[in-house]
Amino acid sequence: MISNYFAFFLRVIHNNIIKVAVIVLMISANMFLFVNLIDISIKANKSAIQYNNNYGKTHFYCSGDAFEGDEFNEYWKTDSRNLYDKLKTFETLLRNDSHFSYVEAIEQPFEIIGMGIDDVFLYNYETGFGNDSIYKIGKDLCYCIKALEVSSEFFEVFDICISKGRSFDNSDYISNDKNVIPVLLGSDYSDCLSIGDSFDVYYMCEKYTCNVIGFIKEDSFFYDNSTSNMISCNRYIIAPALDVDDRTDFSRALMDQKLNCLICSDRSADEVKIIYDSLLAKAGLDNSYYFFNDIQFERSNNVFNTCSSMTKDVAFQTTMCSALIIVLSCLSIAMMICTLIRNNRDFFVINILFGASLKDVVLMIGLFVFIIVFIADAVDCMILHSMNNNRLLVTLQIMTLSIGALIAILSCFFFSKQDDFLNIGEDI
Repeated sequence: MISNYFAFFLRVIHNNIIKVAVIVLMISANMFLFVNLIDISIKANKSAIQYNNNYGKTHFYCSGDAFEGDEFNEYWKTDSRNLYDKLKTFETLLRNDSHFSYVEAIEQPFEIIGMGIDDVFLYNYETGFGNDSIYKIGKDLCYCIKALEVSSEFFEVFDICISKGRSFDNSDYISNDKNVIPVLLGSDYSDCLSIGDSFDVYYMCEKYTCNVIGFIKEDSFFYDNSTSNMISCNRYIIAPALDVDDRTDFSRALMDQKLNCLICSDRSADEVKIIYDSLLAKAGLDNSYYFFNDIQFERSNNVFNTCSSMTKDVAFQTTMCSALIIVLSCLSIAMMICTLIRNNRDFFVINILFGASLKDVVLMIGLFVFIIVFIADAVDCMILHSMNNNRLLVTLQIMTLSIGALIAILSCFFFSKQDDFLNIGEDI
């Protein structure tokens, strides 16, 4: 009897080769689409959970400088040490406090010297003013590109991971006499730069050499307090926020930048402000120099809540779309298979004459469907393998069994409701 099952399959293919090929392609395309939609849904759901874990209980505040006039002039006097030392003490107190995380994520564009760069990396490219970021400094043609100075807490708070190479170690945050800065690159740089490459830049009016030590994982984001948005790291150069203690103009500018930082805590704004002001006083400063800004609190909460909500919605909508697509596809494919089976009704009549039952007819249909589905599965396996996307193969096999069973059941159901099936016995 098994030989009859395969004889039926070969007969249908021989008589309807084009229609069978169309059905195989339809099943293959639908399974490929469905598996990828499921993958997107799973990733979106994981992202929503990750957002909730990382930011669900975290509030973002910021510290800002307010000194001007006499205080400002005092700070920039080359022979003044007192105010710089106070700021250095305040920065140390912020960094070491256990009630919140002190995060440096300072946007400080680098001016690459003489090396052509894709427009997407230029500062202000997204706002349409990227061309203004190409200019000369003396005889050097420079490209002003997006860059961040970050502290070690940046990687922990924003869950920033390294895809290739290494991250910064403690020694990378200490300025050296060679004017060399190790840098990490966003994933979009992978097509034009590699680990070990070097390039020269102007950094805060000083000339430095940047050494590439690694790449940031694709689709990593950080919170930008100036725009109150999550920004992708893909097009950024990430540099360590250098620790300089020589009281030059360069080190003064760095120190002022360091204290325009993010403060991350699960405490309320009032609680964090009390702690912030106490540390300010302990350093011998007051709010005429630096102030605690809780304006970002509501904005950052809105950003993270919106991201989490949207991600959950994407996961739900993708799942529903996937389910709808697969059901409609299975219905249409089952009806096409049913038509092929009707065209070979005489084969069933002959087999019943030789002792086959209606149950055998159903098994023939089921076997035919599963062979078709597994051929489509083989096509998808080759496509996924060629795309180096082997992690979806397990999902594909589960979908193959599920879709094969569904199409087989629908095909048998549709055929059983037709007069052709009910009248097979009468024809005999």
